Amino acid sequence: NRSNDFKMKQNFFLLTLTLILIVSMVNSSANAAPLAQALVSGKPSVNFRYRFEDVTLDNLSEDSQASTLRSRMGYRTDNYKGFKVYLEFDDVRRIGSADYSTPSAGPLNTSLGPKNTGHPIIADPLDTELNQLNIVYNDKQTMVTLGRQRIIRGNARFIGNVGWRQHEQTFDGLTVGHKPTKDLSIFAAYITQRNTITFTDISQDTLLIDAKYTGLPYGVFSTYYYDIKVDDSSAKWQNIGLRYAGEFEKYSYTLEFAQQENNSGEQPTYFLLEAGYKFGELSLGVGIEILANDKETSFATPLATLHKFNGFADQFLATPSQGLEDKFLKIGGKLSSIKLAAVYHQFDSDKASIDFGSELDVSATTKVAEKYTLGAKYANYSAGDTQTNKADARKFWLWAEAKF
Repeated sequence: NRSNDFKMKQNFFLLTLTLILIVSMVNSSANAAPLAQALVSGKPSVNFRYRFEDVTLDNLSEDSQASTLRSRMGYRTDNYKGFKVYLEFDDVRRIGSADYSTPSAGPLNTSLGPKNTGHPIIADPLDTELNQLNIVYNDKQTMVTLGRQRIIRGNARFIGNVGWRQHEQTFDGLTVGHKPTKDLSIFAAYITQRNTITFTDISQDTLLIDAKYTGLPYGVFSTYYYDIKVDDSSAKWQNIGLRYAGEFEKYSYTLEFAQQENNSGEQPTYFLLEAGYKFGELSLGVGIEILANDKETSFATPLATLHKFNGFADQFLATPSQGLEDKFLKIGGKLSSIKLAAVYHQFDSDKASIDFGSELDVSATTKVAEKYTLGAKYANYSAGDTQTNKADARKFWLWAEAKF
């Protein structure tokens, strides 16, 4: 179909571009043997992640179950005069049950399956795609990456790879990281396309700039300017923000503030305050995150790893128009080799005094022989006021991952 043809042409173009760069390096080299050796002496990587996901929404007559395997295979060449090339593919397919529905795809109006009417959405379509293809230059102070790549900035609240889903989010573009001093790091990127978790490609005209300073005695100071624009659309979000996070003895703390301007000229704000205390293997944390409302719209983070924030049940992947206030309490610890965590959220609106409900999330993960990870996670969302049009939701996951 049209979508597959477009994707094949796009992947072929990226692969051809990288091969041209490699051939050019060979032709311009007085001694091609070291380059050939770098190409064949690289490091392959293999990652398999099986996951079972079960979703129940009280306003739907059917439940969803997804049993899927994500296979990721990559190859990174050895270093040649500071250059490396990386190639990586993702494949997601069903292993047993596929009684779920996937989101509608993008601008080409394609529809990757499964599509089971009446079943809750699980955002793991079944497909194969070029996940990364890039050429990297790296010296002691600067790293430049050109091509399709994974980009995660800070805690992924604004820019992330959505690594929880079986197919991750990547970006096409140019990134530059520079470390002028021991304590200062500067990053800049220009993104021309976002490759989403649903195998959809969205053209972008996006500029990212941030800086991090680690020379302060009890914390890290960072600042960012993220100008996000979607091609063939009026959608745009211009963000500028400051963040300070650190630790002192057994205490931890984070303070962050950002201002956003959207295509309507409205200027909602973002605020995060979090404090923690650790004793032995146990840690406690409390905080509040506010994605504020301004007139008709609210603060949005469309390129974030959204599953990481505002509850595992994914009820707030889009900020409500009235804004969102998330007060949370979390506890984490370790029992033998098992990491345990629990978070309780109370969700309210920033405007209009609406109760958006509450949620309890619990998780357990453990590593086996360093290469293997086993995990389980559960989310229980309880809906609030009826005007929110939300329903109680329960989600459960079991997974096993192997990295080689």
